[in-house]
Amino acid sequence: MRDAATPEPPPPAVPPTPDPRPAVVRPRVACTAAAVLTGLLGWFLLELQRATPTDGALTGLSERIVAGAQSLWPLVVVAALTAARRRRGVDPMSR
Repeated sequence: MRDAATPEPPPPAVPPTPDPRPAVVRPRVACTAAAVLTGLLGWFLLELQRATPTDGALTGLSERIVAGAQSLWPLVVVAALTAARRRRGVDPMSR
């Protein structure tokens, strides 16, 4: 019989299960990508309104960087998901 003053033993430690999703679709990575894209868009809008120290001289550059980032991120996601399917042994072109 256990005494009331004797503490309970701690439960056994359970190792955390790894997240099976590819890194690009995990919330932390997706939110970081969204924040970066939003920041780049904000920079472009500031350049467009000439509210920067360069007085809008970098408008073209900021526009190109925003457009490039917005077009490359979906490509990165698709490539990562395709690679993850191949690692699991699933043909990426089959349904």
